[in-house]
Amino acid sequence: MVKRMLVLLLAHGFTAALLYAQTADEDFIDDAAEADASGWMDRFETARSSPIDINRVSLEELEAFPLVSPLLARQVMENRKSRGPFLSWKNFISRVGLNDSYAAALEPYFKFSALNARTRLGAEIRARFIMDHPEPEGYRDGTYSGDPMHTYLRAKVRSGDRFDAGFLMEKDPGETNWTDHAVGFASFQNRSGSGRVIFGHFLVEAGQGLVLAGPYPNLKGANPLAPLEPHPLGARGYLAASEGRAFQGILVQKRLRPFHVLFFFSKTSRDGSVNTDGSIKSMACTGYHRTASETAGRGAFDENAAGLRIEASIRSARIGLTGFMNRYSRSVRHEETELYRFDFSGDGNAAAGCDWNAAWKNTTWTGEAAVARSGATALLSAWVMESKSTDAVLAFRRYDRAYDNPYASGFTASETQNETGLYAGFVVKPFRHVS
Repeated sequence: MVKRMLVLLLAHGFTAALLYAQTADEDFIDDAAEADASGWMDRFETARSSPIDINRVSLEELEAFPLVSPLLARQVMENRKSRGPFLSWKNFISRVGLNDSYAAALEPYFKFSALNARTRLGAEIRARFIMDHPEPEGYRDGTYSGDPMHTYLRAKVRSGDRFDAGFLMEKDPGETNWTDHAVGFASFQNRSGSGRVIFGHFLVEAGQGLVLAGPYPNLKGANPLAPLEPHPLGARGYLAASEGRAFQGILVQKRLRPFHVLFFFSKTSRDGSVNTDGSIKSMACTGYHRTASETAGRGAFDENAAGLRIEASIRSARIGLTGFMNRYSRSVRHEETELYRFDFSGDGNAAAGCDWNAAWKNTTWTGEAAVARSGATALLSAWVMESKSTDAVLAFRRYDRAYDNPYASGFTASETQNETGLYAGFVVKPFRHVS
């Protein structure tokens, strides 16, 4: 787990640093994708194998790509609307005004086909079989029941913009079942692109991540602005090796300009440890099933969850309302109440929030306010300014100690709970290749 966390943290830092890099490190992207539950590396892989058509992409899709800032996305849309389709990469960087290093980092992920072009059928298969030497003590003393082999198999298929699907099977070292972690999904979109349905495993990300987000927070990195300019991917099929976070069920999306509505229902099993009275003592998030105790906690309880998101976009402003509620098949109860008095307890939880993003010229005001079932609140508000010579960000966050939401993952120094603080960052670019 520690190795995976390090890989994800490096992946986020790498993404920020790539804004000024000449080329991408292919091997690093390839390795990081295996542990990428946030979806960033998956976006890189998909865009490299099936480049984003800059003449057809929507503002929301362009903003979701990690290397594109909200300011650049708006500039691209405005330029395309006023001056027509981009003719080539040279024409694009000239019209938008990108510097050489930034343009080099972006180029592999975009294309400029005719507006009536259609993407053909594509497929991708990835497999890994890894064994570390020397073997850890757990294999030699019999603590781990399985072999030390780490297996990973992922397959994806896409047909134009209307259908994509995939599955992933993974076994951690020490586990016995080669399909110990198995996820998959199928996604269908109508011809106009206004409706979409996902069956299977999926992830939902919105706003600043205080209600629904990927499993890892946005931490400080090489680029001071990056943590406060999140790229929520909305709804996406889940094909990550990180276990215990995905929803499983059905998700429906519908665009009714200027509104975007998303609803989902999920029913899935979760790992945990059980008290003597049958209640849940703690929820496990590692996904390991190597030892007798880890195996005993597998599927200890079920979770039913439902969520709704409504988003409205008007010109350069966007506001969204997000909420979810869930019920557990067993009640969560901590026996050491004094030690865990601020942690969640009970047989169900809920959270709701309002997020916003408003842009004017080269400044953006973004943030989210949320409340949990306990009544505890969380707030993140940020002001961002970007220009050719200077970038700046100033943010305030306040997360109540009792704000307990298992699906929150906003900008934080530690976790989205029990934290208050100011954050400021600056980037000065005095010369073309110096920052």
